Amino acid sequence: MIYIKYDARAVCAVRAVRVILLVHLFYIMPKTKKTQRTRVRSAISVNMKKEICEYILVNTNVNQANVALYFNTKYSDLNIDRTAVNKIWKNREKWLAILPNLQTAHTFR
Repeated sequence: MIYIKYDARAVCAVRAVRVILLVHLFYIMPKTKKTQRTRVRSAISVNMKKEICEYILVNTNVNQANVALYFNTKYSDLNIDRTAVNKIWKNREKWLAILPNLQTAHTFR
């Protein structure tokens, strides 16, 4: 058998390095508060949702961001984002089946 002499200081240094590495690997940084932007909900009428669906049907190669931009410029008091257009487009059968009248012009929240 071969016996290897260990220097006590070297063993302690290696252990200290291992402890430091483990602390760095498993230390969870405290969560910082992220500044969340507050979203302003925009009320979109049923007729407008139908108009958005019809616009997408006519312009098949337009993306949702451009649809939102088009309707935001057309109706200056409206603030539609891309995700709202996506949600409206997902339910397009519902919005395209609605007949326009005075009750559907009502804006829901």
